[in-house]
Amino acid sequence: MRQKSAEWKTRNPERSRELNRESAKRTYRRRKKEAEQRAKQRERSRLWAQRNPEKARERGRRWREANPERVKAHNRASYQRHKEAIAERSKALRDQNPDKYKNAAAEWRKKHPNYGTEYARKWRQDPEKYARQLELNRQAKKLKRRLEELGLPPAHRHRTLVAEKRSNQRAATEFFTPEGRDWHRHFDLLVGHLRETIRDRGPALRSRAVDAGDDPTTGMHTRALAIVRAQWGEFELLSREDHTRAAITAHAAEIRDQRQSQKETLRDAVRLYVRRERDRLLRDVTIENRARTVAGKPELPTDVLAHLLAFQALKERLPLDQLTPKDVAATLALVRESHLGILDPDPDDAHTPTSSSPAGPER
Repeated sequence: MRQKSAEWKTRNPERSRELNRESAKRTYRRRKKEAEQRAKQRERSRLWAQRNPEKARERGRRWREANPERVKAHNRASYQRHKEAIAERSKALRDQNPDKYKNAAAEWRKKHPNYGTEYARKWRQDPEKYARQLELNRQAKKLKRRLEELGLPPAHRHRTLVAEKRSNQRAATEFFTPEGRDWHRHFDLLVGHLRETIRDRGPALRSRAVDAGDDPTTGMHTRALAIVRAQWGEFELLSREDHTRAAITAHAAEIRDQRQSQKETLRDAVRLYVRRERDRLLRDVTIENRARTVAGKPELPTDVLAHLLAFQALKERLPLDQLTPKDVAATLALVRESHLGILDPDPDDAHTPTSSSPAGPER
């Protein structure tokens, strides 16, 4: 049969080529039609899954249960195709959450206490590895004895997680290369412009974000970035993630400056108030401590209670929204240290405690 077909093609070359062309066209049209039908079927399945998410999940679960080998084969093939990307993604996740993976490893070791011992026993069965470990131990002991003879402290090694090592390496590479220096220069420049924008227009931008139904902080960052990019360009060396990080950095710096400014304002206000209202504060301290005694509470030192009363009198008139109770307590302690002796009672006054002790505003 093959011989006859070959002879016919030899006698009719033009007709053979024509038939081949027609066959190729039919094959192309058939495959194109089948591809279009598969695309339409996929689109119908996608739309059905969107309309029926629960049924789609249930159908997928049943198919996976009925075809476990095909699922495993598909997963293996997918892993082989994307092995490098999966490894990089896993590294990035571990670098972003080092404590999470460290805690997970600790929990695993707690559940498998004998694994380390068994692993070490199997590892020592390799004579080359065991000999190398013994040599390292001898060198370590030799170094320790030498340091003791010289009167030097023992060598100290700081254990570093792999994620931290990779982070340090990336930071060093970025910092010490020309590209890294240019990146840091652009980043610092963007942060500076954002700080100016947030300082001058932050409340208005936050108000616009609230009116638009956006998160106030995120909306303020987005609008500040748009203003800076429109005025100063796109900062080509920085990615969108870098822009977002710069906005967060600028906002945090502004909050830090506001916090420091509010601390200084509180310190100056309390200091001035205590000096001006010294006599009245001493009378109020006496009355307050008597009330505490009647209520069964211990008396407070004069300087502590006087500064607390001064803070209570001033807190409604001062901007304190960025300060925590701990910040207020630390600021009042600094003011008390600068007022040593100023609140000592006169000899004719009733006795009140005068020793200092750290305390914050009562809540």
